[in-house]
Amino acid sequence: MPEPDLTPRQAEILDRVVDPGGERPTFPEAIAHRLREELEAGLLEVAGALDDGDSLFVGKQVIHAAHTCEGLAYARDYERFRWSLANARGTLSHRGVQRMIGSGYSIAPLDAVRGVLADLMSDDDDRTGLGAFLQGLSEGTRAELGAEVADAVSKFAMDWPRVGAAWLPRVETSMRVTCCEGRVTFSGKADLALFRPRGSRAGTLIVDLKSGGEHDRNLYDVRFYALLETFVRRVPPFRIAVHYLDSGDTPTLDVTEDLLRSEVRRVLDGVRKYQSARTKRLDALERTPSGLCPYCPLFGDCEPGRTHHRERSEL
Repeated sequence: MPEPDLTPRQAEILDRVVDPGGERPTFPEAIAHRLREELEAGLLEVAGALDDGDSLFVGKQVIHAAHTCEGLAYARDYERFRWSLANARGTLSHRGVQRMIGSGYSIAPLDAVRGVLADLMSDDDDRTGLGAFLQGLSEGTRAELGAEVADAVSKFAMDWPRVGAAWLPRVETSMRVTCCEGRVTFSGKADLALFRPRGSRAGTLIVDLKSGGEHDRNLYDVRFYALLETFVRRVPPFRIAVHYLDSGDTPTLDVTEDLLRSEVRRVLDGVRKYQSARTKRLDALERTPSGLCPYCPLFGDCEPGRTHHRERSEL
């Protein structure tokens, strides 16, 4: 029975998503080893074709880009990470949630966000560059960003039941898997992970927190995290979910061996496409227009992408 002070949305998430007392699947003890063998075997040709000293660093954005457009995949290989209002908003929201949970909810969402902002801007040893990015914003822009982040953290607090220490919460938890003697590295960072496995019985829940509208690619992102979690912990998570802060909706997928094998195939296909794109000349790339065109570094000189964006804007 849900706690009496839970809102209907919190009760729904507790019962349908978190399901703390529900049954958990037991996976074969060798599942991580078998999946790893499939992945490594599929990577041999790609790894063998790399130049001496070259390596691939693959995350969810690279895989998505490879499945979307050769031009976007090519750009991902040469694009250096830069802080923007959009990615800063996501990182700050996660850290605000982390601080709120870590305080046992004694810190209000707005105060949690203020604390995160203050710490980052006063940290001279911040290696991420986020503090310097925040300092470079105008006071008005920084205040607006802080308000948007506080809104996101508040929505999480209103929609989710309280996440206690017994749930083993991990916010922005990193996972890394190195294959083919270091030639290919997979990396991911899950927004929120809860619980733990028991022996070969799955127990972990992985959640991605998203603002904006629903998109199929978001569930693929957490499928990727589920695969990395399986390699790192040797036991798959029992469930993955995406929580949309603006709508309160939380679509889920229960993790199965078939899902993980399907993800291995998707990842391998993405890596092959990525490697193919990064070895082509710029003028030989196949351009496939999509909603991501305006965010691609090649957009300014991409006629198919610009035409697609213009036609969408006129609808």
